[in-house]
Amino acid sequence: MRLAAGVLAIVLPLCGADVRTFGAIGDGVADDSAAISAAMADAVAARGPLRIPQGTYRFTSGLTFGSSHLYVVCEPGAILQFAGVGAVVTFSAEAPHTLNNVGMENCAIEGNAAATDGIVLHRAHHVMFRNVSVRNVSGACLRTQFSVAGTYTNFRCSNGEAPLTVHASSGIVLGEDGPGEQTTASTFLTPIVEGVTGNGIVLDSAANIVFTGGTSENNHGGWGMTVGPRSANITVIGMDFEDNAAGSVESFGTETLFVNVLAAGAFRVGSGARGNTIANSRVHQVIFDPGAYNNVMRENDYAIEDGKAEPVDHGANNSVFGNYNAGTQRYAAGYIRFPVTPASALLAAADPRAAALRLTGEWMDISNAAVTGEWRAVFIGSWSAAEAQALTEVTAAAPALAVAAGAVYFRRDETTLRVQARTDAPAVQFTGAFAIVP
Repeated sequence: MRLAAGVLAIVLPLCGADVRTFGAIGDGVADDSAAISAAMADAVAARGPLRIPQGTYRFTSGLTFGSSHLYVVCEPGAILQFAGVGAVVTFSAEAPHTLNNVGMENCAIEGNAAATDGIVLHRAHHVMFRNVSVRNVSGACLRTQFSVAGTYTNFRCSNGEAPLTVHASSGIVLGEDGPGEQTTASTFLTPIVEGVTGNGIVLDSAANIVFTGGTSENNHGGWGMTVGPRSANITVIGMDFEDNAAGSVESFGTETLFVNVLAAGAFRVGSGARGNTIANSRVHQVIFDPGAYNNVMRENDYAIEDGKAEPVDHGANNSVFGNYNAGTQRYAAGYIRFPVTPASALLAAADPRAAALRLTGEWMDISNAAVTGEWRAVFIGSWSAAEAQALTEVTAAAPALAVAAGAVYFRRDETTLRVQARTDAPAVQFTGAFAIVP
């Protein structure tokens, strides 16, 4: 090597425990179990990575990691080929202890008919998995049981690379190790789940999870994603859910947000689900089950141009507005339901006389309300003589408020409590402040 004057060349050896140093062959035929185990022990003692060079490493006992600060780093083309029974790779600690700072990079995991889960994270926190694939297992490709602060980039559970001999029952399953020990605060970037026999992604007991990009599709016996009733604060951005046997998404969770997703099958919001929002997405049909409440479907495009994509709402206090139906080439009927029915509302106007005004009655769907010019009815009810006088005075102080035929009307963009609507296309948006009064 020729160096300019004054430049010092320093060559450092590749750190970590290389399985070939301990006798691994990597030809897919020899049993490399003993060599991998010896390299694992050396990596744990040195607190360095376990390195897997290019090759196919056959082993007959599942790899179980019970120490923190251990990463498995594979060279491109390295395959971990499991020929045993049970889970392939496990990171695990016994309660009440946990593992920290563990993970894998660039590894391809191949199971067999007797393999159950591909990767199990049991009480493993601060994990990082990048460019890891799992194939030919019968359980889940990735299963977590109380894992906190994980980052998963380009995780793949797919039949797209080569035909599978064994199909996983699920792609990604996020769960718990007991009450109060959920999988939380983790991010999945561009995951790929394809061809499993059940549900693609299962959030059994999870909170504060983000999925960005990627796909869950062609899953033969279930949904692209299911969110269980013990899961909350899930955010899904830009994912693709297509050609799943049961439908695209099924959510029983709380405060779950789906933005810019493609849901080519049914999108079901189940009984007990609340605070779910489906926004700015392409969807086929959204179904709110009985018992689903305070959920929102807004500003979506219907992907299926068959005119059958109107939302089906059997729940309570759900709101649907601003959704465009490509089949009918018009905005679908929208409505906004307030959290309490029947309700009493205190109008928040600048004039102090508004504080005395209470309107009691039934909130009605905005899609069925009367329209007169630019006015749209949002409240049907009755009021006392004193309330009617207060209403007249407030109307004089705030011209945006008017009374007609026993209905209260709000003009768009002119009051603190208002409904914005077009008479030519029922795209509806609620804005502003209001108060519910017992």
